[in-house]
Amino acid sequence: MDRLKEIIESYEAEEQYIKEFWDNDIDSIEPEEVSIKESNLKRVKDTITYLKELQRYKDLEEQGGLIISPMPLGKPYYEITKSCNINAFPLRPASAGRIIQNGLFGETVFATKEEAEQKLSELKGTEE
Repeated sequence: MDRLKEIIESYEAEEQYIKEFWDNDIDSIEPEEVSIKESNLKRVKDTITYLKELQRYKDLEEQGGLIISPMPLGKPYYEITKSCNINAFPLRPASAGRIIQNGLFGETVFATKEEAEQKLSELKGTEE
């Protein structure tokens, strides 16, 4: 995390340098240079924005507040029920949290119906 903070600070210093240079030499800058400097300033500002967003995600991850879903939200997932049926449900934030927190993905919850059917066959095979 410290390394990311250092990188952000480096870009912020670069942003400040570009702004100061721009302010001090505005009269001596050729028109084509203005476009280059504006482009550089925008690139630096965008990079700072993205790095700060990354830092927020890293902070959440370190605090245990970031859940990475094993599949896209809204996509159906397949769950093996206690009665040995396979049910399909759309993945929602609450269900993704339950699946991840309880370690169900790959055990009783699957991304495809084929994976669920294969696991169900394995489970039925061990019951006999």
